Amino acid sequence: MVRSVLAHAPIILNDRTVSTATSTKKATGTAYQGGSIKKDEVNKWLADTASVVLEKCDPNEMWGLLLETKSLTTLRHMRESCGLLPERTVIPNPDPEECKHLQEAGCITYLGTSHGMAQDLKERGPFFQKLTSLGWSQFTLLWLDYCGTLMTGAGRKRQTDVLILFQNNLINKTTFLFSLTFSVRGSWNMFRDQVMQSARRLVSQLAHIYHVPLTLSGSATYSVKSGPIHTLAFVHTDFKHHLTILRPSSKGSSVDFATGCDRRLLLLKIWSLKCKGIQPAWESMISANALKMTPHCEALQISADVFAKGCLEPSNTLLVLDTTDQVVTKRCKYTVPGENIFTVLEDSMNASENPPIPYQEIGNNYIAEITTSYDTIWLTYFARKAYNAKCLRTCHEWGDLHNILSTSLVRTSLAIALPYVSAVEPWEGAAADWLIHGVQSACQQHSKMMLYPVFVSTWVLGTPHMVILFHNSPPDVAVRLQEAERTVRSRPPPTVKRFEFRFDWNTKRTKRPPPHGAKFKIFATEVLKALPEAATESLTIYEPGAFFLVPQLAGAFFTCCDAVEELEAIQSRIPRVSPSQIHSQHVVIMTNEGTVPFTATWLPHIKTWLESTASQYSTKQRHLLIVMEVSHQNLLDDLINSMKTLTATHSVTDSSKCFSLRHTARLWELIKISFVDAASIT
Repeated sequence: MVRSVLAHAPIILNDRTVSTATSTKKATGTAYQGGSIKKDEVNKWLADTASVVLEKCDPNEMWGLLLETKSLTTLRHMRESCGLLPERTVIPNPDPEECKHLQEAGCITYLGTSHGMAQDLKERGPFFQKLTSLGWSQFTLLWLDYCGTLMTGAGRKRQTDVLILFQNNLINKTTFLFSLTFSVRGSWNMFRDQVMQSARRLVSQLAHIYHVPLTLSGSATYSVKSGPIHTLAFVHTDFKHHLTILRPSSKGSSVDFATGCDRRLLLLKIWSLKCKGIQPAWESMISANALKMTPHCEALQISADVFAKGCLEPSNTLLVLDTTDQVVTKRCKYTVPGENIFTVLEDSMNASENPPIPYQEIGNNYIAEITTSYDTIWLTYFARKAYNAKCLRTCHEWGDLHNILSTSLVRTSLAIALPYVSAVEPWEGAAADWLIHGVQSACQQHSKMMLYPVFVSTWVLGTPHMVILFHNSPPDVAVRLQEAERTVRSRPPPTVKRFEFRFDWNTKRTKRPPPHGAKFKIFATEVLKALPEAATESLTIYEPGAFFLVPQLAGAFFTCCDAVEELEAIQSRIPRVSPSQIHSQHVVIMTNEGTVPFTATWLPHIKTWLESTASQYSTKQRHLLIVMEVSHQNLLDDLINSMKTLTATHSVTDSSKCFSLRHTARLWELIKISFVDAASIT
């Protein structure tokens, strides 16, 4: 379960102690402090909550963790409400001057960010030892007042902070107030309240895993220039009956307050609401603006309508792995009776928080635990990290597909919706081709039924997204699909970028280079200049799609490819080899990858190539030409140095950068490396 929430949490290195203005703001939320009326209202709300939740706590036994500045606004409110003492308050801050002022006020400081402090506490480091010597064992009052989101790379560090607190039993489980503040800055929304839902899901799931009796007390939302700021407050489940009491009035306030028991909170498009000085009463907030669908949901709804009208019949049973907004379920219920729709929500918390609609909720999102067969199944993976080329090429190995097809869970149709990385597509529509090929390969391996694509929809919102509908007998639904197509074409397009759809997807079509592949056309000319004379007599080329370099060369050379689907893009009849079976004198590798994935993918193949051709070309130079993204020059230097020690029998006689090109804000280079047999040098 932790993996599903924090699957991409980074490893935290040694923390920085040299601060900058930016690092201080990121660590403490300074940008929103210093006399802000809205922030003061949130402080007062949390202080009032603390006065109820921590009423019976002895101040001498209560420890607090705050992300605070020298203004000590939060600490002042907490001291007045629940008696939190400065000498029992721990504050991480990367600014030495800030720490000096905090220490003068009696607080315990950690010179660094919250990430470094969390890592020290996890590893029982020097700061952990210092706290324990002062009598600390757990925190009772915690407010992680971040100024950024939880959805980016930096946000995953913040997720790791929360994970460490729960995982290492650093929260007092008997009585506590745990607050989390974050913004939507640097992130985008796939569905309504995505940032707030993600934060709530993170805390709720970790609390469940590590047996912390926790419930959401309430939330506060207000707007600044950079976007909405959200604060969530969690308390011990013993106080769940106090939620209404803990909710302040929003009347006359620029902050929108709501309690954890108010289901309508999770349905509002909070990130789009603009504070206008005086927020209207809660009942009037359920307006057309609040309930308006996000662009992502608009695009998804089109695919859901095609699925409902073209692939479903009233007698069907439907299983839906749905997003928080439940767009698919809501559209399908107009075709299939509610009692025939079974929905697996993104997490069990959402199942109880969303308003009742006529469908049945089952368990969690593990397909392996489902044994009942259904006529149709819809799988949504939008909450996951975007799928790269390797994941899509190997989708026939996905556990969900294996479980669905090997146990005959689906009888007629299947839908898959996911985000993907378009920058690694060797031709236009490669991601859809790979997914279709993988589903059909899985059908051949695990099922007697074959599934065919009947609808493909793609759009871009932050990252590309794709929905593919499959059916086991397209002629049976041809008439309904034609009607659905007319309906779709008559509707205005959703407000997303590059929205496209096709009802006649053909994987055997003539492939075209993608827009980002234009750089290879330029590099193809430069590679020809850099190749030694007569190189095509013994040459292996890896070019995604083989659109530019391969057609310009003639000779006894090989193309190299690591995916069967990619071979379909090569128009000419050229001998093909796998990356582990290269035996030519010269090699050209043109890749969309950066230095790190290139090193992991190609370095073993290059070593095998050098060793397997050692005797054949012992007196000749071998040349390796690489086209790759090299925005981080230090990583490129590390790669070249690793080439020099790749094998004991070869030496690098020359390594040079032949050509550079800045494309889509990234730097790409052509590097030429020459190898000779080490014995020939001596």
